[in-house]
Amino acid sequence: MHPALSKFLASRLIDRKDGHRLAVLKRFEQLNRSDFYSAALREERQTEALVALLRHAQNHVPHFRSLLADHEITARNARDVLAELPPLRRADIQANPASFVADDATGVVDDHTGGSTGTPLTFKVDRPTQQAREASLMWANGLAGWRPGDRIAMLWGSDRDTKAAFRDWRLNLRWWLDNMRWYNAFEMGEEEMAAFHQAMTRFRPHLLVAYAGSLQVYARFLKSIGTVPGYPLTGLISSAEVLTQAGREEVREYFQRPIYDRYGNREAGAIAAECEAHGGLHVNEHDFVVEIDSVDPFKEPGPLLITYLANHAMPLIRYDTGDLAVWAKGECSCGRTTPRLARVVGAPGGYHPHRTREIDSRRILYPRALWRRGRSRVPVCTGINESLLPSRGRGSHPPRIRSAVAEEN
Repeated sequence: MHPALSKFLASRLIDRKDGHRLAVLKRFEQLNRSDFYSAALREERQTEALVALLRHAQNHVPHFRSLLADHEITARNARDVLAELPPLRRADIQANPASFVADDATGVVDDHTGGSTGTPLTFKVDRPTQQAREASLMWANGLAGWRPGDRIAMLWGSDRDTKAAFRDWRLNLRWWLDNMRWYNAFEMGEEEMAAFHQAMTRFRPHLLVAYAGSLQVYARFLKSIGTVPGYPLTGLISSAEVLTQAGREEVREYFQRPIYDRYGNREAGAIAAECEAHGGLHVNEHDFVVEIDSVDPFKEPGPLLITYLANHAMPLIRYDTGDLAVWAKGECSCGRTTPRLARVVGAPGGYHPHRTREIDSRRILYPRALWRRGRSRVPVCTGINESLLPSRGRGSHPPRIRSAVAEEN
């Protein structure tokens, strides 16, 4: 569908009765504007949102009611009060989920993390949270050159999303009007990838959004069959896994398009994203207060903590994402004034092992579908040291496919 037609239809035909889509688009515009605010104005707006969240948690959320009982929260002391709170971990919520739900929450629905690093987390979101998450993904896509109506191909590994694209005709229609198509990264045998390529060739996406491992697997497959794709038209977005510099160069060289990194999680949407200057990941400060718990966060990686300003139904305050990060120094040449993450280095404790197979004296990790179906004829991501591919933490959604080379025998 032509982008102009998709933009027109998506903003008019698929809106909910309460104006959900218009609210998402309005927030998307706010996110774009806030990237260029002065530091003082953005801090003022962020502090206002933080005060509102902390006061709400103090009055309506059992877990935080006791922690904040002795505080009179104002714009002057809100950040100090925040710093005094202990980090919130997934296990804390799982131990007593009801204590984290606001007693005045309305219109809430359950959502779930993937559970790839342990027990899935069930959490609550209200309508404003859903709108904020959708807008944040549009914002992150926008930093990669996307504009409303542009076509997006999702080479993704969420069973919930990819199956929903085919099971729910209303959701399928919505994504069709949104110019979005889904390709299941959990099923990447040679026949599936050949079908993906045929479909994407017809679709001609502006953006290809995928797991880092999926991009490398897919690029190597296309290269092995002598195909040079004419897509994406604008760029590629890598998310949910650590993309090594070697992997970035390999994918960029093959597709001849810029590649952008994005960091986020299921609980809160897009937290940070890379812009056209490729100088780090701009933090979405409209929705988040981001902290790096390190003695020198510009040099030494530390736990990445987020306070999600948009979710009052189940506040995530100083929530430990399970990942480590460092801050970038200086200003970005793109003109955005938001702070940037220099890199997210994944979670401490290594990676999650996957099935391996001996080929050419190397132990090479393959997509699960290739292993299961006996179609593993194309080496995947040889030459990458496994130490450069740490697993992502509790806040991310690593796919069941993963590309890495373990080590020389």
